[in-house]
Amino acid sequence: MDGSKTRSEGLYDTDNTMGSDPRRIKKKIAFPRVFEGDMQVLCWIKDFRFRTWCGDTPYSLAAHASNVTTRGFTAIAQGSMNAERLSTTWIIHRQGKPKVASGTFKSLDGDCSSSTGRIAFPKGTFNRTPTVLVALSAVDHAGGRDLRIGTYVTKINPEGFDWHLHTWGDGNDRAMRSAEAAYVALGFV
Repeated sequence: MDGSKTRSEGLYDTDNTMGSDPRRIKKKIAFPRVFEGDMQVLCWIKDFRFRTWCGDTPYSLAAHASNVTTRGFTAIAQGSMNAERLSTTWIIHRQGKPKVASGTFKSLDGDCSSSTGRIAFPKGTFNRTPTVLVALSAVDHAGGRDLRIGTYVTKINPEGFDWHLHTWGDGNDRAMRSAEAAYVALGFV
């Protein structure tokens, strides 16, 4: 977006500070204006970098929001000891906004190659099939293996969608220890 007063998205980059304290980095984010009502903040992973010489140390990252108010929120970036950098993206919307549904979903089983489930939208949110955007918001992947993990959605309709989290490649059949993704469904796009 152009940075105008209606801006409701942004980017937070740890900019190589993960190595100083990879467990948890917090940053207060101020909205460009005060919003009315309860706000929903979705965070997801934009890009990242891990040290490659850490052997079997798990690849773990998470991005989420806390202390959400009408004026801002606290962005939290977390990573395992081998995390060097994490860029997160966020978007906000008013809870209960017509033709918008959002939330997160996470893997159901540890040490697997895939996990699938269904999200049901609140009744009456959409009268036609919405556009669903989805991205990873947390990853815990076995170390010492290729980090290949992704998410996608299928069977989208006005009632909901099926979600999928998966890993692939040689030796990755049980590499996904856990994963989470954030979604936003828009009925006006």
